Amino acid sequence: MQSNDALIGQQFGDFVVEDRIGRGGMASVYRARQLSVKRDVALKIIDLSQVNEADDFERRFANEAEFIAKLEHIHILPVYAYGIENGKAYLAMRLLRGGSIKDLLRDHSKLPPAQAIGLFRQMAQGLAHAHSKGVIHRDIKPANVLVDDAGNAYLMDFGLAKLVNAEVDMTRNDILVGTLAYMSPEHLRGEKLDQRTDVYSAGIMLYEMLTGHVPFENDPNDSSAVSVVYKHLEAMPPLMRDYNPDVPYELEEVVLKALAKKREDRYQDMGEFVRAVDNAMGVYSSVHLPKAASRFIGQSSTTMRRVNPPKSRLPLFVGVGVVAALVIAVVAAVILSGSPAAIAPFSIARGTSQLWTATTPSEVQVAAAQRKLGDSGFVAIVACNQDSEYHSTLTRETADELTKHKLRFRVYDSQSDSYVQRREIEKALTDGASAFVLCPIDFEIIHDSLLAINERKLPLLSYHTLSEDVQAVFTAQGATNDAMGYTIGKAAGMHIRDVLGGEAQVVILDYPDVASVVERANGIVRGMKDFAPKVEVVARVVGGTRDFGRQSVERLLRDGVTFNVIGSINDAGAIGAIDALAAAEIAPDSVDIFSVDAEDLTVRYIRDGYYMVASLDVGRKPTAITSANMMVRMLAGDTVPEMVSIPLPDAPTTKASLTR
Repeated sequence: MQSNDALIGQQFGDFVVEDRIGRGGMASVYRARQLSVKRDVALKIIDLSQVNEADDFERRFANEAEFIAKLEHIHILPVYAYGIENGKAYLAMRLLRGGSIKDLLRDHSKLPPAQAIGLFRQMAQGLAHAHSKGVIHRDIKPANVLVDDAGNAYLMDFGLAKLVNAEVDMTRNDILVGTLAYMSPEHLRGEKLDQRTDVYSAGIMLYEMLTGHVPFENDPNDSSAVSVVYKHLEAMPPLMRDYNPDVPYELEEVVLKALAKKREDRYQDMGEFVRAVDNAMGVYSSVHLPKAASRFIGQSSTTMRRVNPPKSRLPLFVGVGVVAALVIAVVAAVILSGSPAAIAPFSIARGTSQLWTATTPSEVQVAAAQRKLGDSGFVAIVACNQDSEYHSTLTRETADELTKHKLRFRVYDSQSDSYVQRREIEKALTDGASAFVLCPIDFEIIHDSLLAINERKLPLLSYHTLSEDVQAVFTAQGATNDAMGYTIGKAAGMHIRDVLGGEAQVVILDYPDVASVVERANGIVRGMKDFAPKVEVVARVVGGTRDFGRQSVERLLRDGVTFNVIGSINDAGAIGAIDALAAAEIAPDSVDIFSVDAEDLTVRYIRDGYYMVASLDVGRKPTAITSANMMVRMLAGDTVPEMVSIPLPDAPTTKASLTR
């Protein structure tokens, strides 16, 4: 705590200042306690004694703060309250402890492309919402995008830049860090601004996240910021690949267009900017694709200047693209003459099944699928999440398989939230998705969105069964979720019988929002009790994600619940449970954990005897292959089975099986 800060301990409205957590220019940010609801908030305080024409500021502050507080969006930091007291203006906002994107970029650190584009897309969604309400931010920069503990982005400080920094002092060196490095040319020229100034600033920020540098940096020999102003107005930015050779050409072209000097040459709104990013890189917004895959993903965007790839790669990039296009065109013309509409619609043979090894499409079907997608179509991979190893790897492997067939795709991250998943499905439909690979979370919540996919006669493949009125192909890993649960539950029951003397106090990590997963948890219990009838289930709590698993086990330990076995519906929840057990210093041989997925980390824990005893491999790689194969066949107009069977292994992965 900064005891020499005069504001600490003072009260503003319902808020008592406790600790300063940030400072900049005329404003400081404090952690404060909101007395009425007993919660911590971030309190931004502006000293009016340092503001020109304070009376006019107070009037404009009240008007704009009221308007900003009504900007409700998942990626805009909520404003709880505002006011002016004792010569200070204050805004109370949600307190986030993950810092800002500026904190992530300390010392020219660049972010992994998947993280950078994920944060950018979230920030862009919030910014687009503000633009739709007639609000121009004017101060987009990493310091104004906060990140929560789960890695989600929140845009803040709407209107404050306009209020506090109405005039830009070009002689102040600190302006470079706070604002000038991200200002558009028209802003620097004092022209009337529109949403395209935010597009420019967002482009600067995306450039910095991917390279660790802003494109226009101050000349070290110039004590003022004049050199930066000149570069914004006249100079071209350095190639992003000069700082980070892994930035794909297509993505660099998109960013460069956002940085066009003339606003009419940029993307005209944030939606267009985001779509260009997605089209350039496809799945790049969620997973890092192999470089070899990037040649067939997305379309090149027009750019404001020539970008020169290394000579050694230019013939390969252009040649492969041209040859692939010619081959596809010739094959399609010869074998499947006519327009794309000439390809017959697919059909699903209800009640039929096929083994996953028999799903491989023919070359004719691959060519037809490519033709069906045309120049702008893509497969939407709607993932359950990208936090767990299982789901992120399944997404990447599905993307790899689609790439082998030269099919474009985009990834939509549901973040383990059924409402987010519904929004992502609707976004994919708006974006023009041609087909869907779905990891469903809650069928009831997404039901209407799935019917919308059916109404458009788009191919849909699900990792689980859906309701009877939804037309979809689904993968059946081991026939049912109950069978998966029973297999790992049987292994746990035999362990309890043979090693623990037939008795155990068991915690089940479930995920009650998804009925099929509840079936898996029921199967675990049934398998255990069939082989160890004296098992006592002492708690059935929420798992499914690492955070949920950790929080649930922390709560059980805090409440004094005694247990020595955990059965988990997946590895993500099991790993979270291990985090909690390790933090509580509970010995690894005191609790035995049985789970499903056989992720790499879990397998290592099994090998090392670190809490984990067994985990069931449910066929992640076959699922990825099946997803891509069935997409090809449906796009090509084939009649496909309703179910694709992926048999379970005879037994889960154990330490004994790893050492054979």
